[in-house]
Amino acid sequence: MNPLKHIFILVTLLVTLAFTVVTKESTSVVITPSSKLVINGKTNINSFTCEFNVLKLKNPIPIFYKKGANNMLFENTVLVLDNNCFDCGGKEINNDFQKLLKSHQFPQIHIKLHEITTAVNNKDSLFARFDISIAGVTKSCTIPVELKQKEA
Repeated sequence: MNPLKHIFILVTLLVTLAFTVVTKESTSVVITPSSKLVINGKTNINSFTCEFNVLKLKNPIPIFYKKGANNMLFENTVLVLDNNCFDCGGKEINNDFQKLLKSHQFPQIHIKLHEITTAVNNKDSLFARFDISIAGVTKSCTIPVELKQKEA
């Protein structure tokens, strides 16, 4: 192949890449007092439910994202939950829950949002992909989400 043609293709590619603009946007969200965040668990003895006190969240929560055709990619968007803000219904079960979370070593749960995508065949179906870190263990999850906009 002609070396001049290689240079032309490379310059064309670089010009195309140089003018591809990715707009990063930011906003913030507020978790309302009517929101609920619950952890349901089960041991060999009993099952339990621990509810997070959403009034203890540091609002507003900053959100940083880039819009794509069928998705939103998030950067540095993390919900931090202090373990001691969970109530399981009694002092003893609360203490057991704190031990289970290894709160002395890992005092917080982190939920890091990575992406929200629309389903290919149904634009009304949204899915959130995130990592959740509890007691030093991080797991990746994808769950369906529902978008509700504030009514004017």
